[in-house]
Formats: sequence, structure tokens, C-alpha cells
Amino acid sequence: MSETLLGSSISKAGMPFKFFSKKSSQSPKQPSQFVPSTPNMPIGGKPVISPVTPTLMDASFKGERRRAAVLEQQLREVSLTASKAYDTIDDLKLKNESLQEQVDQQKLLIESFNKQIDDLKNEKIQFKKLQDDEIKEKMVEKSKDHEEISNLRHEKDMMAIENESLRDEIQKLKTMYNDMSRSMTPREEIDTTRDEISPSRENEYRQIITMLEDKIRELEQLLQSKTNNYEKSISTLQSSMSVLNDSKMFLNKRFHSTTEDISMYKESTEMNLTLNKDEGDTFVVTNLSFLP
Repeated sequence: MSETLLGSSISKAGMPFKFFSKKSSQSPKQPSQFVPSTPNMPIGGKPVISPVTPTLMDASFKGERRRAAVLEQQLREVSLTASKAYDTIDDLKLKNESLQEQVDQQKLLIESFNKQIDDLKNEKIQFKKLQDDEIKEKMVEKSKDHEEISNLRHEKDMMAIENESLRDEIQKLKTMYNDMSRSMTPREEIDTTRDEISPSRENEYRQIITMLEDKIRELEQLLQSKTNNYEKSISTLQSSMSVLNDSKMFLNKRFHSTTEDISMYKESTEMNLTLNKDEGDTFVVTNLSFLP
């Protein structure tokens, strides 16, 4: 396996060397006539050939050492490259973990913003419903107040007509009383002519005068009561108009205040996604603008 890796690394590096097989430790046989005799060689027998041991001056040994040095250098380069690759892998793993943490944080932040948006929408819906209910209630009250005001105005007109008729009636009674007073005989004449007026006629005149005086007092009391009711109706009308104006101002103030609060919240929560390529394409949420 190591020889395969080494061979692939050498071939990728473009080196011209190839793997070589070990040579036989024995040299090729030489003719017996060239082999010197040794003490251990029997006469007429084959010579014992000792293995060929390369020396430091042997060319093949130098080539092997040179190849071994080249292979060792290549192994060092391959090991260094592998070490750098492992370091790069570790750095990428750390960056990936950091990016994953940032993504998780961004997800949590987005979920938090979504929850805030949902809460704000629910609050807005509830406030809108409450505001609609208040507006409907105020409209009903306003309609009732308008109806009451209309009734009061009608009553005012009727009271004015009735007061005018009472004034006319009082004036008529006063005129009648004056006429009757003028038509009656003065006391001096009555004293001098007592015998000429019958007692029944005198009593009749007195009853008429008493009745007219009572009627005048009754009409004056009724006129005073109608005047008081008229003034009370005017005061009630003014109070109703004041309540309507206060309610209108309160609703307008509350509506404008709520609109300003929602606008401020929208401006403070605008979302802007920025892409940072130096940090591994990380999306960073800085603002939020999901509000309608």
C-alpha cells in the first residue's frame, strides 16, 4: 500500500523514476576457465561463487542511494503536503462549526423576531378590536346623545310655544281682570249705594276675582317651572356636547399615540441582511422590518 501511494505521488510529481525490483544477490555465472581456483574448490568440480556485495565505489549502489534519497525527499514532501491538508481540514472544520453556531444563533434570533412580530400583530389585532368596540360604543352613545339632543331641542321649541301661549293667556287674564276691575263699582260708590247691589252679585264678583287671582298665580308658577326645566335642558345639552367633544379628543389622541408607537417600533426593528464573504458567507441580522 505504501509502495502504491509512493508510486502515485512520484507519478503526480512528474518524476521519471520507476519502482525497481531487487537484483539477485548472485552475479551471472562466468565460465569456469575465468574463475580462479580456491582452496575450497575441489579439483575438477564447479567453483563456489560467493554473493556479489556492492561496495561504496560501485555505480549501482550509488544509483540506489541516489534513488533512495530522492524517494526520501519525495516522502517528506508528501508527508508535509498531507500535514498541510490535515491542518486545512481542521481549519475548515472549525470554520464550519463556527458558521453552524452562527446559523443556529441567527435561527434563534429570527425565531425571537418572529415571535415578537406575532405578539405585536396579536396586540395590534386586540387593540384594533378594542378600538372598534370603543368606537361602536361611542357611536351608540353619540347616536343616543344626538337623539336626546334632538328631543331636548324639540322640547325646547314646544316649551317656547307653550310659554308664549301662557304669556298670552296671562295677558288675557290680566286684561280681563282689569276690565272687570274697571267695570266694578268703586268702594265709595258701593258704600253709598250698598242697597242698590244685591249680596249674591257681590259674592259672584268676589269669587270671579279670587278665581282669576288663583289662575294667575298658577300660571306664573307653571311659567316658572317651565323656565327652570328649559334652563335645565339647556345645561344638559351643554354637558352632552362637552362629553362628546372630550370623547372625540380622547379617541383622536389615543389613535395618534398608538400609530406613533407602532411607527417607532417598526423603525427600530427593520431587518437588513448583510453578506460577509470573508467570514464564509455568513448572514448577520442587524435590523428587522417585517411589520406591515
